[in-house]
Amino acid sequence: MSAELGEMLRRAREAKGLTLEDLQERTKIQRRYLEAIERGDLHVLPGHFYTRAFVRRYAEMVGLDPDQIVQQYEAILPKTEEPAPVSTITQSRASRRRAMAAGGWTVRVLLYAFVALIVVVLVLAWRHGTNTAPEGQDPFQNGTVQIEPPPSSDSQAARTVPGSPVAPSAPTDQVDKPDQPSEPVAQPQLQPVKTDGPTWVYVVKGADRLTIAVTASRERCWLQVRKAEEAGGRFRNGAVIEEVSLARGQSKTWEIADAAAIRLRPGNAPGVDVTINGVPLPTTDMPQPVTVYLKRETAPTP
Repeated sequence: MSAELGEMLRRAREAKGLTLEDLQERTKIQRRYLEAIERGDLHVLPGHFYTRAFVRRYAEMVGLDPDQIVQQYEAILPKTEEPAPVSTITQSRASRRRAMAAGGWTVRVLLYAFVALIVVVLVLAWRHGTNTAPEGQDPFQNGTVQIEPPPSSDSQAARTVPGSPVAPSAPTDQVDKPDQPSEPVAQPQLQPVKTDGPTWVYVVKGADRLTIAVTASRERCWLQVRKAEEAGGRFRNGAVIEEVSLARGQSKTWEIADAAAIRLRPGNAPGVDVTINGVPLPTTDMPQPVTVYLKRETAPTP
């Protein structure tokens, strides 16, 4: 029955003087489906829904009654077959262009976002790097440093160093004992040993502990505090006590009693104020980078 209907459609097409290519162009139905309809091979068509649609369109193009032709086809089509998707001869070029444009726009957005992310990471790394320890400029990190021995008391008395005041004497008792000499009260003293170049050395006398106070008064600063050992005029670095990064206006204080010597490594010495047991260091005169060694000498037991 389907072959007879297909033959009828073919004859009507030929009577109209139409080729399969002409019919394909007008109906937008693939030629292989048109040939299947004419042969009666309905199983080639993609489901009952599209079979009826193709047959109706074919009948309209060749001048036959589409309702009558479809009704005859429905009489021979199986009743349980489900419609299946179909691919037509052409795909919308506009849809392809829109898809390609959308894909290109997405790629550009992702590229711009990636470039922006790289810029942000570089800026953050640069800002963080301005306040970190200067790399490649610390020759004393795990080595030693040679210093000269402290000057004699005679030469030290004739030398005046800013930031190193001499401890005042205690007031004398002159009420009933005018001839009794007064005894000076021992106070910590900060004696400079070496104050030039990239390494500065101080001796803290009369102190059983070191109180180190640092304030980022002018600019932010990175600072490392670590223990050190001194033998024969040479310092060897010990364990790191702490590394801090102070923002402008921040302060930090350390109380250290278990180390004979301390090594300070400020990343920005002119930007901070440092006091050792209450005595200020001349940080504004220090170069960058600079390493400061503090050697503690305890007061003698009476």
